[in-house]
Order: sequence, then C-alpha cells, then structure tokens
Amino acid sequence: MQQHINLTRSNKSAHGVGWLAALILSVAVGLPSGCMGVSDDELNKLKEGNQALAAELEAEKKESELLNRALTSVYRERDSLVDKLSTLAVSPLAPAATAPAEIAAPRIHVVKTGETLGSIASRYNTSVKTLVELNQYLQSRRDFMVWPNDQLTLPAE
Repeated sequence: MQQHINLTRSNKSAHGVGWLAALILSVAVGLPSGCMGVSDDELNKLKEGNQALAAELEAEKKESELLNRALTSVYRERDSLVDKLSTLAVSPLAPAATAPAEIAAPRIHVVKTGETLGSIASRYNTSVKTLVELNQYLQSRRDFMVWPNDQLTLPAE
C-alpha cells in the first residue's frame, strides 16, 4: 500500500473523526508521520495528551474505587443499624400493643328521701367508708349525713 494520505489543516476539520482514525491507524501500523501531514512534534504532543488523559482516567478510576468502598461501608453500617433496631422489643414505628383502657364515666347516685349511706352502699355493693372517701364533702357533716338531692359519686363497676 504505497498511497500516502496528505491532509492539510483546512481539511482535517472537514474529515473530523475520519482524520483522527487515520492518524491512529498510521501510528498503529508504523507509517511515517509526515505522510499524514502531521509533524513529529505534533505527533509527540498528541501522544503526551493521550498519556495525560490516561493518567487522569486512572486517577478517576482510583477515586471511583474509593467512593465505592466508602459507600459499601455506609450501606453495611445502615444494615447493621436496621438489624439492631429490628431486635428491639418495641419498634418506634409499631402501634402500641394494647389500646389504653377506656376511662369509665363516674357513676352518680342522687339521694332520695329516707336513704342513708348504709342503704346506698348496700345497693351498690360497696362500703360506707368507700362512699365517704369518694365524696369528701361528707366528712364535714355530722355523722356523714346525706340529704335528699345530694349527688354521691360511686365506685366504678
């Protein structure tokens, strides 16, 4: 193959990638640089640029490996924390095991004529002492007397 390809500066850009491919091919097969219209100085600059790009690529590759190791470490730590959290007795995101007990509304008894603390305690199956403790106002009365229309708080059922 005796043909020489002579590309001038003006048609190098016109051929774009084709010119670069031809230059790489000529270097690969050992054609003299002059036959491509490229001087030895230009060819050396291209080689130096290529070496600089290769070094930059190698540095980025190392940085990427470091970042991947760091990310792997972060994921392992996260998985470890998730495992520890799942072993806790109560998960912070889990609903309460039991619902709070409903608060019973207080029972009230309105005293009628003729009723005593004893009869009211018997009726609700409790003691006079419990009724007096629940109804503090009775302690100020003589003999813990109750009067018609008094409202007595009763113990929850």
